[in-house]
Amino acid sequence: MFPIGRRTPLRFAATALTCLAAAHAGVAQSPAPLAQPTSIPTDLAGAILVTGGLVGSEEPRVLVGSTPEWVLPKIVMPRGARIMGAAFQGTTVVTIVNIPGASDSIITQLQTQLLARGWKPQPVQNFGGGFRPAPAPARGAPPTRVTLCDVPQMLAVSIARRDEQSADIAYRITTVTTVAGSGYSICNLPQAYAPAGYKSPFPTLYNPPASADVRASGDCQASLTGSQGTFTALRTAMAPELILDHYARQLADSGWTPAPSSQVSRIFVRTNGDGSAELSLTVSSSPRDQACHDVAMNVKTLRKP
Repeated sequence: MFPIGRRTPLRFAATALTCLAAAHAGVAQSPAPLAQPTSIPTDLAGAILVTGGLVGSEEPRVLVGSTPEWVLPKIVMPRGARIMGAAFQGTTVVTIVNIPGASDSIITQLQTQLLARGWKPQPVQNFGGGFRPAPAPARGAPPTRVTLCDVPQMLAVSIARRDEQSADIAYRITTVTTVAGSGYSICNLPQAYAPAGYKSPFPTLYNPPASADVRASGDCQASLTGSQGTFTALRTAMAPELILDHYARQLADSGWTPAPSSQVSRIFVRTNGDGSAELSLTVSSSPRDQACHDVAMNVKTLRKP
């Protein structure tokens, strides 16, 4: 057990803080505040941590041995399953369920039952290229995660196997926010439209297996909070390094200091009859959470002179 609100032996402090920080992501939809338990079982804290490093700016609420009542009709409890507990904050609740004797195909089985309860597959925007969810696992490799929608809520179900006889299932329900009042979200995509003959400049890239798109769930919000950008175009004989040095001196004068780069970039080129195209991929990693990354793709068309 991890005590809360009392002195913890030093050798356990780091582990306790990590697991409690991991509980920062639930959905408090109960009208009355629920009491924080005086301790959290080690198994529950570890299971919450495995779900994806839940981080938030507010104190989390943790239930031991139960979950908010409104969650129960939205999840599946196989025979013999036991609710270990739940962590909730803001618009997300994570419920951990232990299932004895869970087979490797448990996620597929749960998906079938969840679809019967009204959840729907996550929509995929088929217009143009860009980033897409990871493709289905190869035949014979059962999935370890599935994402479903019931607007305005999104459900991510994942498995963390304890051993051959037992597995923990994490049900993460998030109320998905819309984009700038448009009514659209990752679970409610707009209808795609393009003029006749239009072809997207972006290739289609599938996300890595076992990765999770967390743009809607906000798991990485406290670490990567988005960006704002602008650009300029220069004609100069200066080398790129000297151009950066030029701007760096001005930034230093206004209080900015150099920092170790958290970005990894690669550039790719493709040629065709009209000229060439240059594609850059940039991965920005959070200094606060090593599991959180932003991936950006940009394409520039370089026409023949």
